Amino acid sequence: MERFARAHNVSWYPELTRSSGDRRGIVRVDDGKPFRTGGNTVRPAYTCPLGASEWGRDEGNPDLPG
Repeated sequence: MERFARAHNVSWYPELTRSSGDRRGIVRVDDGKPFRTGGNTVRPAYTCPLGASEWGRDEGNPDLPG
């Protein structure tokens, strides 16, 4: 799952659609608090790729300070 915000701070909850035989439903993935994504138009971006053990600079925007 990837979510992006250019110029605003956004709060959101992911929902998982599930099915098993005749049973179907939607499960909200949260611990009572929303996930947050912040705009990074003039701020550096950081990523934690799948399988990585730490966060690092997003080299897609190398000219941004930070």
